[in-house]
Amino acid sequence: MRRRIAWIGAACLAGLALVFVAAVLVLRSAWFNEKVRERVVSTVETATGAASRPDRFSSIGGGFGPRSGPLPSTARRPPASRRCSAPEPSPWG
Repeated sequence: MRRRIAWIGAACLAGLALVFVAAVLVLRSAWFNEKVRERVVSTVETATGAASRPDRFSSIGGGFGPRSGPLPSTARRPPASRRCSAPEPSPWG
């Protein structure tokens, strides 16, 4: 019985090690980098309502999260007459 538990434990550890190695290989791949870049661009386009294209992009390297360069946007600024101004002060303080 004790030997069987040891084999099951060893198999579980080997499986976890295999999953860890596979995850590292996938997260460092160009395919994953491209998927993250597409997701970031899609999120920026949804948030701004304009097409954007990062000048440079890298999700590989130190730190957490992707790194991106400036995002040129095709959005145009509204004319000066339609721009938002500072809110009026409230009479209640």
